[in-house]
Amino acid sequence: MTGLLYKDFVSIKGKKLTITYLVIFAVIIIMRLLMPSVFLLIEESDMEIADLMADGLYWAGGMLLFVMVFGTVVTAWPTKLVEDDKTRGRVIDYYSSLPVKKNQYIASHYVFIGIMAYVIFSFTAIWYVVGSSLSNSEKFSPLWSVTLPTILAIVCFGIVCAAIDLGSYISLGTSKGKVVRIAMFMILGTVILWYILFGDVVNVDTEMIVNWMMAHQFELSLFEMVGPFAAVGIYYLSYRISCRFCDKGAY
Repeated sequence: MTGLLYKDFVSIKGKKLTITYLVIFAVIIIMRLLMPSVFLLIEESDMEIADLMADGLYWAGGMLLFVMVFGTVVTAWPTKLVEDDKTRGRVIDYYSSLPVKKNQYIASHYVFIGIMAYVIFSFTAIWYVVGSSLSNSEKFSPLWSVTLPTILAIVCFGIVCAAIDLGSYISLGTSKGKVVRIAMFMILGTVILWYILFGDVVNVDTEMIVNWMMAHQFELSLFEMVGPFAAVGIYYLSYRISCRFCDKGAY
């Protein structure tokens, strides 16, 4: 299993991407420690404004990094791993030549994506702890209070997307798997487009979203307890389906 995980890591150029991510992550953390002082030196502003600007830039930078990296892990990498199998011929012949069982080979893809998703979430949690503990801006406090549930929701949604991608590609083959992937994004795009056309998009802003989340603390707490288990359950179900129908997939 370790060898298969390393193969996947090399396949997505993991060393280069990991170093790049860690450097950017470290820069964001360091800049958060320096930003209030920098703003006070550059501008004749009071400490409250400096803290607000520091929180805003730090939050935006961290969330952008999280969305970009985590989105790549759960949407691009599953497809990349399975399509790399295709370049070696039929995957059934490939794993048959290895001293591992079919289920172990398939599990390596799921475990690899799961580990990477967990690592990104862990680093994002560190980013959140640093930012929320250093925050002195009362205006930014409500946003910090709903940031972690938002991150958790994105993680759960991403895990489900990865489960659908891996399951469809391995079970149905790359051609039919792409159809499932396209259909999934078309459904999501249709929902978003419908809301843009017929929803009250004009009046939706960050404050409105924060207020809604603050007013539904019970539902958010329930989701924080149930959501991860539901996402992991779907992920495991996808793995079992992939093991069951892998031989029928047209790789």
